[in-house]
Amino acid sequence: MEIKNKTHHDPAADLPVADAYMAWALKAAEEVVGRQGLTIILRDNGLERFIDQYPPETLSLNNHITYADYSNLCAGLLKFYGRAGKSVVIRIGRISSRLAIEHQGAIFNVAARTAIKLLPLSSQIKTGLENIQDGFRKIYKDTDLHLRLEDRGDR
Repeated sequence: MEIKNKTHHDPAADLPVADAYMAWALKAAEEVVGRQGLTIILRDNGLERFIDQYPPETLSLNNHITYADYSNLCAGLLKFYGRAGKSVVIRIGRISSRLAIEHQGAIFNVAARTAIKLLPLSSQIKTGLENIQDGFRKIYKDTDLHLRLEDRGDR
C-alpha cells in the first residue's frame, strides 16, 4: 500500500473535526499500538501537539483540529505498520466508533435503531442517514456546513 500526498490542496482538509472525535481516535490508537508507538507516529506526522495532550472529549470545535490532522494520524498508522496497517486502522476505527456511540448516542438518535429494524432496508438507510445528518448539524451549528440527502431511486 502506498500513500501519497495530493498534488493540490484539498479544501476538505481544512474542515474542523470535533475535539472528541480526535480524542477517541487517539485513545483507540494508544490502546492498539501503545503509548510509545503512538508517540512515534504522532511525531513523524506533524502531530506533536497531541503527545500526552489529547483534546477534551467534547463535541466542540475549540481546538482547531481539522480533517488534515485526522487524516495524518490514519496515514501515519498505515505507513508505520505497512501491510499490517490496514488491520490496525480497522481495529482503531472499531474502538473509536464504540467510544463515539457510548458518548453521543443521543445526538445521533442511536436508540431509534431498534425501531428502525422493522422498516424496509431502504427506509432504514434513509432514516439512519437523516439521523446522522441531524447529529452533524447539531455539532457543526456554528459553521458553514451544508448537508442534503437525495433519493435517486436506486441510490
